[in-house]
Amino acid sequence: MKKPLALLACLWSLFAVAAAQGQGTWSTAALSEARSYPAATSVGNYALFGGGGISGGYAQRVDIFNASMGQWSTATLSQGRHWMAATSVGDYALFGGGIGASGSSKAVDIFNASTGQWSTASLSQTRHQLAATSVGNYALFGGGQGSNRVDIFNGSTGLWSTASLSQARDSLAATSVGNYALFGGGINAGNIYNTVDIFNTSTGLWATAALSQARYNLAATSVGNYALFGGGYDGNGYFSMVDIFDSSTGQWSTASLSQTRYELAATSVGDYALFGGGVDYSHGFAAIVDLFSSVTGQWSTASLSQARCNLAATSIGNYALFGGGAGASNSNVVDIYTIPEPATLLLLALGGAAALARRRKRSAECGVR
Repeated sequence: MKKPLALLACLWSLFAVAAAQGQGTWSTAALSEARSYPAATSVGNYALFGGGGISGGYAQRVDIFNASMGQWSTATLSQGRHWMAATSVGDYALFGGGIGASGSSKAVDIFNASTGQWSTASLSQTRHQLAATSVGNYALFGGGQGSNRVDIFNGSTGLWSTASLSQARDSLAATSVGNYALFGGGINAGNIYNTVDIFNTSTGLWATAALSQARYNLAATSVGNYALFGGGYDGNGYFSMVDIFDSSTGQWSTASLSQTRYELAATSVGDYALFGGGVDYSHGFAAIVDLFSSVTGQWSTASLSQARCNLAATSIGNYALFGGGAGASNSNVVDIYTIPEPATLLLLALGGAAALARRRKRSAECGVR
């Protein structure tokens, strides 16, 4: 009985190592038009990149990647704008706020993945440079220039309600983990914040915490039990700091990106949180991608095909996508990180087990000689 159990333990260990090491691949695609400051989210089989700044104006275009078919299509927002926020809940992908030719907007464009149809709604205030995330049945749009408002869409009822952040601020970041939606960092009227506003969907209550450093134009994502806030700027310097909230313990810890930068993008796929692109004007635009494995707790790096900032990121299925942005000029590039299917990881683990068995056999034969 011991040998089969030992073999299973070995296979599981090798499977975990294969998963932790990623074995992922990178490829590229293209948005239908080059733009900076797009917003991105995913729903159903679709990853959507909407709006942004284009040469001489504001983009209405939405580029839609169908992960099940590997094909791209396009749609149109009700208003061309950038500095929006996007998130998804249930069958709905929502693009809210932003600024366009007519100024700051309160428009919300809603894509229904089950019908393929678009509709519109409104935030309670016009604002841009806000942040959005979803938890449970709720999609939350928080902050924006001069605002502490949180507009909350209930995906099960279709109704909207409002709440308030503890401080008005824009250029903040948002993500969700477990029962928590977190809004961290930001700036308002020259004041830079380390505040994290935390909404607990199980109680309906709000609480606050603090990042280790006040900063804005940071990025956030979640993987496993962890919510991560990385990079940023405080008006004097750029940061590599990553603040990590463990939802299972309620504790915070810190780590570091490989490069200081802000105006980066973040998303998660499989067991990985990825922070890609950004800029540190003392060193230029960044192509670096920092990957955090929630399995091992280790960090590694990769590279985008183009160095750029003000890009957007989202994930669908086995794909993490980084689209648009600006470097020397606006970009239409989509960098796609693909993690292998579990069956592929199992084959890698079996291959590792076979190699280990051969090595042990050779060692035994050498011992006999």
